[in-house]
Amino acid sequence: MNKDPRNIVFDWFSPTRILFGPGSIEALHDIGRAIGKLPLLVTGKNMVKQTGLLARIQKLWDGPMETFHSIEPDPCDEQVMAGVRTFEAGNCDWLLAVGGGSVIDAAKAMALVLAHGERPLEYTGQEISLQPLPVVAVPTTAGTGSEVTRYAVISDSKQSRKVTIKNRLGCPAAALVDPALTLDLPPYVTWCTGVDAFIHCFEALVSRESAPLVDSLALRAIGQVIHNLPLVDAEPKNLQARVELHEAALVGGLVINTVRTGIIHTMANHLGARYHLAHGHSLGVLASVCTRFNAPTCGEALRKVLQAAGVESADPSEGMDSVWSSLLSGHQLDRFTVSAPPAEETLRDLTELVSRDRRLFEVNPRCLELSDITQLYREVFRANSVGQAVR
Repeated sequence: MNKDPRNIVFDWFSPTRILFGPGSIEALHDIGRAIGKLPLLVTGKNMVKQTGLLARIQKLWDGPMETFHSIEPDPCDEQVMAGVRTFEAGNCDWLLAVGGGSVIDAAKAMALVLAHGERPLEYTGQEISLQPLPVVAVPTTAGTGSEVTRYAVISDSKQSRKVTIKNRLGCPAAALVDPALTLDLPPYVTWCTGVDAFIHCFEALVSRESAPLVDSLALRAIGQVIHNLPLVDAEPKNLQARVELHEAALVGGLVINTVRTGIIHTMANHLGARYHLAHGHSLGVLASVCTRFNAPTCGEALRKVLQAAGVESADPSEGMDSVWSSLLSGHQLDRFTVSAPPAEETLRDLTELVSRDRRLFEVNPRCLELSDITQLYREVFRANSVGQAVR
């Protein structure tokens, strides 16, 4: 995919202050005091209590703190509103998000609603530029990059769909990225989040919006994921490998602020919402089939990915099949089981949800029709279904 040099224009926007490295969480008190006096700690139902991190955070903050620990994976709009009510009842003035992408996304949605009213779903469907309340993000997984992005993905509590708040001013005020917090992650979570980081960078490289600065960062991050995921699988306490993975995840978040995610992410969001798959798992299910579809128009970009991944292949599409297999098959992230292929009505519903993201059709490297999306979903279900078609 060759570009006219006159058309290489990009908008790099990264307002988040980033403190990166083992032990960076120790800066919580100073960072927080510069922002406000009374934080709402937003976290998942079990993670912080189980790991002892809650007590550590309270000690580091050394002051009053309200807590909202009701966030579940793929948080819905009702969970966001419950957090808003807790914040208001406690007279808090900033949000501290400690957890994975779901927790940080929920906190960013709360911060927007608290500053401007309405409900979170009211802010989806178009890009906005609204200043939220300040959020300090402490990621405990290495993949989503939500600690530095302007996006917040939430679920619609009344429908099986995910929606994205795209707020130009929605990045967290600060991110304390401490790879030591990921040392106890289960292997499945480590791999799902690592795949997310990889695909953020992969989709940035093949996008029509790709740019040299983005490419150089993304290619380095791709190599980091490929080489360090197997290391942490064999040695979960390998801190240096965890550092490399978290750096790649951070880069993945930074690049998708400039080059938006593509067909794999968009289709995976709706597949995952309907079938309750972890985000990285739903990405893995779609990665190979979407790559083969786009391969005829992005061979040059794929060759760069293969070089970064250390894979030699005369055919970029076949080479990427090898990359996806090595990245996904060990934890079976390239497959999921449904009892039967879905009815055509379900395929149409999924396609319609994807079609609402009009910018996808602008950034995908290959010209994309609605019928292509339907066929890609059909191929995925054909490979993962047993039995007769169902609704």
